Amino acid sequence: MKTGALMINKIIILAILIALSLGTACSKPKKTLPLDSVYENNRNLIRLTLKDTLYRNLSVRGLPAPQTGVPPIQLNIFDFDHTLVDTRTRIPVQRSDKSRGFLDPKCIVLNSGDIPDFAVFDTEDTFQYPIVQPGFERLKEVSKKETVIVMTARSSSGTYSMVPAYLSLRGVVIDGVLAVNSEILKTGIWDHLRLPEGMKKLPSGAKKPLLIAGIIELYQSLGHSPELVRYMEDTDSYFSVAFEFLPRRFPNIRFEFYDYLRNGYLYTEVLAARASGGLLENLVPKNYTGGVYDSGDCAGF
Repeated sequence: MKTGALMINKIIILAILIALSLGTACSKPKKTLPLDSVYENNRNLIRLTLKDTLYRNLSVRGLPAPQTGVPPIQLNIFDFDHTLVDTRTRIPVQRSDKSRGFLDPKCIVLNSGDIPDFAVFDTEDTFQYPIVQPGFERLKEVSKKETVIVMTARSSSGTYSMVPAYLSLRGVVIDGVLAVNSEILKTGIWDHLRLPEGMKKLPSGAKKPLLIAGIIELYQSLGHSPELVRYMEDTDSYFSVAFEFLPRRFPNIRFEFYDYLRNGYLYTEVLAARASGGLLENLVPKNYTGGVYDSGDCAGF
């Protein structure tokens, strides 16, 4: 009997070991992408700087007070130029051969050695430019009951007052403005960013997705957790990064990505992709291949 019991115990132990080994083999950890590491290294820096910046947004609704038991929110992130306003200021550029030219403000294509002068945006009269109809109509609708942050690649500190003024003149009030390349974000985040070993600089199109992740976690920390995040944008490189990074980072949040395609002075809104459960559904396959999004509306520039 003892021999039989011993044999049974050995079989049970062997079965447990086999089950454990199979479980280990089948539960491989998620592959960590470079941007995941960048965010992990800097998440507190990003979130605290965004909180400080948005609290300074005196001409908008601002951040909500910390609360518990609040229903999930719907968070809308809008680009500004060529998503809400049809900016037409041409950008001076000095070419590598010392000749001078101008860049289209939506389709900025730089060759090696080109030096653009983005300071032109500091003196332009943005108020003279018309709205992008489909983007602005969406903004008007969602701003009535949902959370809206306008995030622009502009660098001027005046952006924080200009954007709310432009929108309020047209009957829209938003929750906050972030100028990605402004001094407050440069000194608060970008100058102190800790990059993973081997990464010398951020990938193109990474800044906005990193900030969106920070905004999501900031609202979560205040008890206002997004259940749906819509991202309205016209620059392809941001989508290339956002499609892969954001749904993976927040698998319990649904995402919708809207692109604004220009044809002459007319714009069309396209739902380029959406995500649920961490999985991306590419709705325009011809525009997103090999991890790169290309809407095609800047062909020829």
